[in-house]
Amino acid sequence: MFNSSQDFSGFNQFNDRPDIIGTGSLHQDNRNPDAAFDKTHFSSTPPTGRDGTSGRNQYYGPGLANYNFAVSKTFPLGTERVHLRFRADFFNLFNHTNFANPIGSQSSGNFGKMTATVGSATATAVGTTAGAVGGGPRVIQGALRVEF
Repeated sequence: MFNSSQDFSGFNQFNDRPDIIGTGSLHQDNRNPDAAFDKTHFSSTPPTGRDGTSGRNQYYGPGLANYNFAVSKTFPLGTERVHLRFRADFFNLFNHTNFANPIGSQSSGNFGKMTATVGSATATAVGTTAGAVGGGPRVIQGALRVEF
């Protein structure tokens, strides 16, 4: 969590951490994109002249659930040496939505909300997102290959 509106601490870092005013650990509900964590756990006014009491990199995002599956079948074509192979690949088999980290800037109106899914801004040519990480919609691709 940070506040990037101006430099309150005087350390020229412009990402000042807020003070924690809540007790216990931060309540997170990563299944709710509109309220991923309790915003009242943090002070709404940044501390002046010092860094806040919130730790750096101590909070967890919503995680990632991505299951890929592939199946193939080989068919002989007349001789023992020539085969036709059919292959089907399923990316994000269960079509699970993977949310990106919640907005951690207190100066944003969306503070504490998850406003994007993983890889939603970086779609590739085949439709999968976020490179090897996955997270986009379900994609099914098929291939036929003649082997000799």
